[in-house]
Amino acid sequence: MFSLKENQTYNAKMIPIRLRDHVFYTAFAPYKNPKVAIALILENGGSDGVTAAPVMRKILDHLFDPQADTTQPGQAP
Repeated sequence: MFSLKENQTYNAKMIPIRLRDHVFYTAFAPYKNPKVAIALILENGGSDGVTAAPVMRKILDHLFDPQADTTQPGQAP
Protein backbone atom coordinates (compact mmCIF):
# COMPACT_ATOMS: atom_id res chain seq x y z
CA MET A 1 0.00 0.00 0.00
CA PHE A 2 1.20 3.50 -0.74
CA SER A 3 -0.19 6.98 -0.91
CA LEU A 4 0.00 9.88 -3.32
CA LYS A 5 0.87 13.42 -2.43
CA GLU A 6 -1.66 16.16 -3.04
CA ASN A 7 -1.91 16.93 -6.78
CA GLN A 8 0.22 13.87 -7.63
CA THR A 9 -1.04 11.72 -10.48
CA TYR A 10 -1.18 7.93 -10.43
CA ASN A 11 0.95 6.27 -13.11
CA ALA A 12 0.98 2.46 -12.90
CA LYS A 13 4.22 2.22 -14.88
CA MET A 14 6.05 4.32 -12.30
CA ILE A 15 4.99 2.10 -9.37
CA PRO A 16 7.74 -0.33 -8.26
CA ILE A 17 6.88 -3.93 -9.19
CA ARG A 18 6.69 -5.00 -5.54
CA LEU A 19 3.84 -2.52 -4.98
CA ARG A 20 1.75 -3.41 -8.03
CA ASP A 21 -1.63 -5.10 -7.78
CA HIS A 22 -1.97 -8.87 -7.73
CA VAL A 23 -4.05 -10.72 -10.31
CA PHE A 24 -6.67 -13.27 -9.25
CA TYR A 25 -8.03 -15.18 -12.24
CA THR A 26 -10.41 -18.15 -12.31
CA ALA A 27 -11.49 -20.47 -15.09
CA PHE A 28 -13.39 -23.68 -15.64
CA ALA A 29 -13.37 -26.03 -18.60
CA PRO A 30 -14.76 -27.40 -20.80
CA TYR A 31 -17.52 -24.82 -21.11
CA LYS A 32 -20.48 -27.18 -21.69
CA ASN A 33 -19.53 -29.83 -19.13
CA PRO A 34 -16.87 -28.50 -16.71
CA LYS A 35 -14.36 -31.05 -15.44
CA VAL A 36 -11.81 -28.66 -13.90
CA ALA A 37 -11.85 -25.35 -12.07
CA ILE A 38 -8.64 -23.39 -11.63
CA ALA A 39 -7.78 -20.36 -9.52
CA LEU A 40 -4.61 -18.49 -10.43
CA ILE A 41 -2.87 -15.76 -8.43
CA LEU A 42 -0.03 -13.79 -9.98
CA GLU A 43 1.80 -11.66 -7.45
CA ASN A 44 2.38 -8.13 -8.68
CA GLY A 45 0.89 -9.11 -12.04
CA GLY A 46 -1.06 -5.91 -12.63
CA SER A 47 -4.76 -5.25 -12.44
CA ASP A 48 -6.12 -6.92 -15.55
CA GLY A 49 -6.23 -10.28 -17.26
CA VAL A 50 -3.62 -9.40 -19.86
CA THR A 51 -0.90 -11.16 -17.87
CA ALA A 52 -3.07 -13.91 -16.38
CA ALA A 53 -4.99 -15.06 -19.47
CA PRO A 54 -1.98 -16.48 -21.36
CA VAL A 55 -0.80 -18.31 -18.23
CA MET A 56 -4.27 -19.79 -17.68
CA ARG A 57 -4.45 -20.81 -21.33
CA LYS A 58 -1.16 -22.71 -21.04
CA ILE A 59 -2.39 -24.50 -17.91
CA LEU A 60 -5.65 -25.53 -19.60
CA ASP A 61 -3.86 -26.56 -22.80
CA HIS A 62 -1.53 -28.75 -20.76
CA LEU A 63 -4.42 -30.36 -18.87
CA PHE A 64 -6.48 -31.14 -21.94
CA ASP A 65 -3.65 -31.78 -24.41
CA PRO A 66 -0.48 -32.82 -22.54
CA GLN A 67 1.34 -33.37 -25.85
CA ALA A 68 0.88 -29.72 -26.87
CA ASP A 69 4.01 -27.61 -26.99
CA THR A 70 3.65 -25.14 -24.10
CA THR A 71 7.27 -23.98 -23.96
CA GLN A 72 8.07 -20.31 -24.30
CA PRO A 73 10.48 -19.06 -26.97
CA GLY A 74 14.01 -19.45 -25.63
CA GLN A 75 13.05 -22.23 -23.18
CA ALA A 76 14.14 -25.83 -23.36
CA PRO A 77 11.29 -28.23 -24.21
